[in-house]
Amino acid sequence: MSTKRHTLISSISVLSLMIVATMHLDAAAGDLRRAKQQNFATTIVADQKAAPVRRAATAKAKAKATLAPTRIIRQAKTRTVRPGHGGPARNGGLGTQLPADLVIIPYYDNDNGLPNGFPTHSYCSNYGNGGTPGHVRFYIRNIGDTASAPSHFHLSFPNAGDSTTYFVPSLAPGSQLSQSRYIPNGCYTSNYSGTCAFTIEADNQNEVVESNENNNDADGFCVSPAT
Repeated sequence: MSTKRHTLISSISVLSLMIVATMHLDAAAGDLRRAKQQNFATTIVADQKAAPVRRAATAKAKAKATLAPTRIIRQAKTRTVRPGHGGPARNGGLGTQLPADLVIIPYYDNDNGLPNGFPTHSYCSNYGNGGTPGHVRFYIRNIGDTASAPSHFHLSFPNAGDSTTYFVPSLAPGSQLSQSRYIPNGCYTSNYSGTCAFTIEADNQNEVVESNENNNDADGFCVSPAT
C-alpha cells in the first residue's frame, strides 16, 4: 500500500511540475507577443514622426529642381558687309539685313578737288573737245542690304524749265545704274561763265522701302567757259 501511495505522490508531483512549466511557457510566449507588438507600435510611431521630414525633403528637392536656372546657348554675333563696301553693315554687325537705300553718286571722282561744275569733275561732262558741259552724269546706287523694288528718279533743270521722270529697275545690294542725260537748251544763264543748275531725286515716287528716306536728293550745277 505504501508503494502505491509513493507512486501516486510521485505522479502528482510530476504533473504539478508539468503544469507549472506549461504556465511559465505560456507566460513567456505572452511576453514575446507583447514585445513584438510594442516594437511594431514603436516602428509605426517612428515612421509617422519621420514622414513630415521625408515630405519636406521631397518638396525641397522638387522646388530646387523647378527653380534651377535654365542654360541658354546664345548664337555668336555675325558681321554683315554690304557689297562694294569694306566696312560693317550699319546695323551694328548683328547680321540683320537693312532695307534698300538709294542714293545719287557723282560719275566723276573729282580727285583734284576742283570746284563744283567743272567738266569731268563731279557730275558735268563735255563733248570731249572742251567747251561747255553738255551732259549730267551720275549713278543711282543701292547702298542698302536688300534689293530695291523697281522705281523712278526725277531730273530737273529749273533754268530751262525742264523736268523729266525716268524708270529705274530693281538694284541688288551694292549695285548701281549709270545715267547720262543731256543738258537742255536754255539751261545756262547768260551772264559771264554761265551756270546750269539741276536737281536729281531717286525714288521720287516712294516706291522703295528704304532704311534712310532723307538721302535721295542731289543738287548741283555745271559751268560754261567764260566768254
